[in-house]
Amino acid sequence: MCSAVIDNRPFFRFVLTLAIVLPATLSAQTDDDYSSFMDDVMGEFEVFTEHVSATYDDFRQKANAEYAEFMRRKWREYGIEPPVEVPDVKPVPIPVRDDDAPAPEPIEIEYDEIDILPEPQPQPQPLSPIPEVVDRPVTDLDITFYGTGCRVRVPDSEPLLMTVNEEAIADLWVTYCSDDYNNLLIDCLALRDRLKLSDWGYFKMLGELSRAWLGCSNEAIVLWAFLFNQSGYTVRMGYSSRNLYLLVALDGQVFSRYPYYWVDGQRFFAVSAAPGDIPERMHIMAYRFEGEKEMDMNIYAGQLFTWSPSAPREMQSALDSDVKVTVEVNENLIDFYNDYPRTYSMPDPDGTSCWKFYANAPLNDEVKSELYPVLRRAIAGKGEIAAANVLIHFLQTTLTYRLDDEVWGGDRPFFAEETLFYPYSDCEDRAVLFSRLVRDLLGLDVVLLYLPGHLATAVAFNETLDAPYYLIDGRRYYYCEPTVSPYADVGWMPDSYKDVKADIIKLR
Repeated sequence: MCSAVIDNRPFFRFVLTLAIVLPATLSAQTDDDYSSFMDDVMGEFEVFTEHVSATYDDFRQKANAEYAEFMRRKWREYGIEPPVEVPDVKPVPIPVRDDDAPAPEPIEIEYDEIDILPEPQPQPQPLSPIPEVVDRPVTDLDITFYGTGCRVRVPDSEPLLMTVNEEAIADLWVTYCSDDYNNLLIDCLALRDRLKLSDWGYFKMLGELSRAWLGCSNEAIVLWAFLFNQSGYTVRMGYSSRNLYLLVALDGQVFSRYPYYWVDGQRFFAVSAAPGDIPERMHIMAYRFEGEKEMDMNIYAGQLFTWSPSAPREMQSALDSDVKVTVEVNENLIDFYNDYPRTYSMPDPDGTSCWKFYANAPLNDEVKSELYPVLRRAIAGKGEIAAANVLIHFLQTTLTYRLDDEVWGGDRPFFAEETLFYPYSDCEDRAVLFSRLVRDLLGLDVVLLYLPGHLATAVAFNETLDAPYYLIDGRRYYYCEPTVSPYADVGWMPDSYKDVKADIIKLR
């Protein structure tokens, strides 16, 4: 593949001219001489900027031209791989605190594995800056994405794919690569930034606008692929009979929802169609694009969908009378989370790493503004352990426990907002929310503990606690149980877990 080489000599000449000549000019030249000199200098700078702009543009054009030529070659046929089913883990009953049990002891508990989190990476970007085009007719396209109005500029004329074969698809790709589509790509990237969309959210938005403009058509599939590809992401297309399909590479494995294809040692998930509509075999374009990156399934920022408040939920701690709060959640965000595919990291044979994707997602600012002032007042002036008890008692006594099998018909992890929205929750949901509160309000490190059929937490208190702990990276993480009947302080641990090795899931 090609790489960009940019000639910086005009820029260096410009800088040297300013550094050497400008001081003398300022002290010795007349106003007319100075004006003439600056005209020459700015002319030199314009040469530089035009040169760099053309070089960047040439680089992108060359990469797209090469990609289109690869696209014209015969696409290889691949067979489908079935979706990975969620492991069938029998949940354990809710732990019950025994009032007659002996006091906790500071014993070290063994653990099995630690899931190491990679550092968050910046979202992918186009190969080079996309120049805006101001001399072409455009039409404003308005869509509603999870209740949020989005507007982009599209060309006046709609593209057309006469047939489904390599040559025709490549020709349409070349059309999309023209300057006529620059403004559309610019607007899409601007929406990603304005709404703080995760990679998954951005991908979904591109699909919505492609279908809004071109309908459920093959042209829309190619446009969707093009916009995602030009934004820096790994994407492939496949065809079977007269239908085109979009396939994407994720940074993990998706449970249940989507089948996938192995293409050159990489999983590509067929996410543009309903699972029942995806063919057993299809011809797939298996060529890499310069600089492409897999979709990151983490959610690092609150998705800024238009506020649509849920019904108010009253939450009153049974142990702290001053911890009473009314919470509303953005139902547009809840709809987005409901469409989020359950993902886990690779390699991970039992999929326990899936919970980090939920636990690392932040609470949105609207919910924080309702919940956090009350909790901050309740923990003000308290030590870490006393403050953590306020938080854990709040969750233990305000949330109603139900097994996912009873409510959803199967395992259904929640993001933190979902636990505050839905009437019922289980151990994994409470562990995720408690870990979020401890990190945000106490600034302490937390890990999730997966024990067979159960999810709990452990907190790295700076204070000493006479309680079971895990020694992780030289620090004591004390067991904390957000799911217990009727309630328990941090450090309480069911006897049945003291001899069980947990999987450790680190959080940010």
